[in-house]
Amino acid sequence: MELGIGSIAFIYDSIIHGKFGNSIDLLLYSIEKTFQFAEENDLKICEIILDPPEVLLSDSKQKFIDLCDLFPLIKKQFHAPYAYLSLCTRNPWILKATIECYVKAARYVRKLELKFIQFILEMQSSYITHIMELKIN
Repeated sequence: MELGIGSIAFIYDSIIHGKFGNSIDLLLYSIEKTFQFAEENDLKICEIILDPPEVLLSDSKQKFIDLCDLFPLIKKQFHAPYAYLSLCTRNPWILKATIECYVKAARYVRKLELKFIQFILEMQSSYITHIMELKIN
């Protein structure tokens, strides 16, 4: 078993202390602090939360990629966006948007050569399997 840390801790800390006026700067700062903490404490895994996924949709995308590259020895686990998304919805528009968002997130994971992506799936596993098989095929 390997011990790791998630960027959520630094996100909450930054929100509590009111350090940032926008979510992109908040997320980038929190991710950097997470990597630094992991490196200083010999932790091998960091879970990165990018929700809302504005970092990936803005000019800051390259800053995020560069930040990940600065810490090559840390395994990075990407937490897929989850706010306003739902694989359990019966609304076809939200379902389509959710799958598209997860596919885009998976592409970033591949681009960054990360090994893990975590999806929050709150529904029957048979339905999840069906949805994911449809998208993969």
